[in-house]
Amino acid sequence: VIESSLELEVKLELPPWEHDPTREPIYLVGHVDQIRRCPKTGGAFLWDVKAGRVDGLDMVYEYAWQQAAYCLASTETLGEQVLMGGIIRMQDYLKLNPGPAFYFSPWTPEQLRVMMETVRQHVAWLRAGVFHLHPGKHCSWCPAGGPHLCAENVCNVELVA
Repeated sequence: VIESSLELEVKLELPPWEHDPTREPIYLVGHVDQIRRCPKTGGAFLWDVKAGRVDGLDMVYEYAWQQAAYCLASTETLGEQVLMGGIIRMQDYLKLNPGPAFYFSPWTPEQLRVMMETVRQHVAWLRAGVFHLHPGKHCSWCPAGGPHLCAENVCNVELVA
């Protein structure tokens, strides 16, 4: 039963990928912004509030992995199916922009599980010392100063093509 659905702490444990050298589980912990019940169906849906300036649909894709983990962790934590809702774009919600405020995420529970399989693989590769360079907006937060420096300054591992 959902009693407090704002900033709810959720947890998810993923088993290690079959080739993970550590054989250690992966623990994910997060705080979901909102879980809303649909008045027609009574179903629970995860909604994430974002304050960025990019388009709402771009936010849906940029935060897909985070939302997938949150959705599955919410289901695990609450003991009931929590389905993907989407992104609430704060600028539109506050009517600072004329666009819609709610941007629906299209993924099914099965697709979310497949996404977490990919997470398991990537964690195993990192634990094995294999680093895949994947430049993107996230590189602006890199303590090494950017993707051209991250392998030599942060990861200290060999790049894989």
